[in-house]
Amino acid sequence: MFQNNLANFVVITVTLLGMGFSTEIVFGRVIPGVAVAVIVGNLYYAHMAKRLAIKENRADVTALSYGVSTPVMFVFLFGVTAPALALTNDHELAWKIAVAAAFLSGLVEALVAFFGNWVRKHTPRPALLGALAGVAFTFVAGEMLFSVFEVPIIGLIALAIILVGFVAKVGLPFRIPASLLAIIAGVVLAFALGYQTSEDLTQRLRA
Repeated sequence: MFQNNLANFVVITVTLLGMGFSTEIVFGRVIPGVAVAVIVGNLYYAHMAKRLAIKENRADVTALSYGVSTPVMFVFLFGVTAPALALTNDHELAWKIAVAAAFLSGLVEALVAFFGNWVRKHTPRPALLGALAGVAFTFVAGEMLFSVFEVPIIGLIALAIILVGFVAKVGLPFRIPASLLAIIAGVVLAFALGYQTSEDLTQRLRA
């Protein structure tokens, strides 16, 4: 979960900066807000697990890990924030629209929670997963795959590490997680091959 959240934080940061959002919005509002949400969510889930363990007198209760949903993240980045920015041409207003959309999304989830189990029991599983799979194929698989081939020597090596670690289930040196090793390898290669320099990074952060 840590590796997944770390990767999502990087994607959020790079995408918003690439859209032209200021560092004040990205590092002063978005990233801190997401970080606080992840911390509070995990603490609350841990509290729920403790209550269940006490209620049922069990010592094998595990809290559900809480983090940024990757498909939902891409929906908000490219389905809400990007169109809002294109329509308004105002980064501040686009950010406010995204926040309002997130609030409405949470409100819908809270309301559906009252009859969510009924919907789950009476709706075919493919129908429930269809929208999620569509978002995953469109934004996660499709969009990111094109990014991989923009700089193949970096993208394919990172992809190979992921395939070896997650698909082939080969143990990596020092038991380092495959996703973390892929991120580290990609960053090192980007700087070593000249695709990214410290000056470029400084200029991007100042923009």
